[in-house]
Amino acid sequence: MPAPTKRLISADDLYRFQIVTDCRISPDGEHVAYTVKRVDRDSEKRYTNIWIAPTRAGRPRQFTHGNQSDESPRWSPDGTQIAFISTRAEERSQIFVI
Repeated sequence: MPAPTKRLISADDLYRFQIVTDCRISPDGEHVAYTVKRVDRDSEKRYTNIWIAPTRAGRPRQFTHGNQSDESPRWSPDGTQIAFISTRAEERSQIFVI
């Protein structure tokens, strides 16, 4: 199999990057909540959504959806809820709990 062709990174490549930050393990140690930041190519705006993944086996799943910034996920002490800061309400940041 031939080696892949090397090339310089382009500005278009940057839109494919997704940055993972703010990982928080649930109180029971079974899940981790984290944020994934992306840049929308058309609007040039940055959006962040929360994802949850099991700490052992399994697939991650997107917990929040949409074109807003959902950041700073924090588990409740019993692990049944996640509080986070979001711009989903009139572009002003507020605290939400799911």
